[in-house]
Amino acid sequence: MNVLLLAGSPSIPSRSTRLLHHVGERLAVLGHRSSKLHVLDLPAQALLHAEFNNADIKEAKERLQLADAVVVATPVYKAAYSGILKAFLDLLPQDGLAGKLVLPLATGGSQSHMLALDYALRPVLLALGAKHVLPSIYATESQIDWSADNGLILDAGIAQRVSDGIANLSANLVAMRTARAGDFMPVPFSQVPEVVKVDTRQTVHDGPALRLLEKCAEQNVRVIFKRVENAETLDALSRIGAVSGRVIHAQGFLWDLPNASIAPRKPQAQILPLQTVSAPFAKAG
Repeated sequence: MNVLLLAGSPSIPSRSTRLLHHVGERLAVLGHRSSKLHVLDLPAQALLHAEFNNADIKEAKERLQLADAVVVATPVYKAAYSGILKAFLDLLPQDGLAGKLVLPLATGGSQSHMLALDYALRPVLLALGAKHVLPSIYATESQIDWSADNGLILDAGIAQRVSDGIANLSANLVAMRTARAGDFMPVPFSQVPEVVKVDTRQTVHDGPALRLLEKCAEQNVRVIFKRVENAETLDALSRIGAVSGRVIHAQGFLWDLPNASIAPRKPQAQILPLQTVSAPFAKAG
């Protein structure tokens, strides 16, 4: 699978670009190819004047089109992503990110700008047709340090978010490759994550979910179904658990709702909310 590392910083070096390269190096360890595209390297006049036929712009758009996933990094200024990144995104066609996974990264001066990714950048990525925009990763200047001797050093909290984001992107890339092949493919042990998280805001289909559970069980990988926010989704997971005979791990707002329940069905399937949720374990059939 091909991953494009898209740097949207107006300066090099920068914290956001170094974080982007760090993600690329980690993805390479997991067996994913990546290439770098710095918007700053594109002709300024072509960007500012929207010269769609400029040779460098056309080449950059072709590289983006060939990518299976895009990791896009930007600094945050005044609660918005960089102007140079906006200039490039404005040159893309309406379906410029169609079928692609996107992992947004950003750095800023304080936590007060953290929501800029979700309220400014994410809607643009979705409008460009991204297949799935993964949870954003935001780091403050105090959480990222770099030196010539030690390289990039991340605060423990942001290091964990970066690791989770990389694992999530890697798992989705493997699933995408598998779907294209029409069946599950063997994954080298070095690429197998400890946890695969499935976002249930999209429809949960029995067949793919059952195959995912089976293959993950073979590799001793736990599957967590996230964003369980309605009874229909819980009902689908209950049905999948009953058919597979496996414990289904789930998390979501539904566990925090009073009197959340679902009609029993036999055989029963055990749905366990993650321990981070205060609600007691519940059985649903």
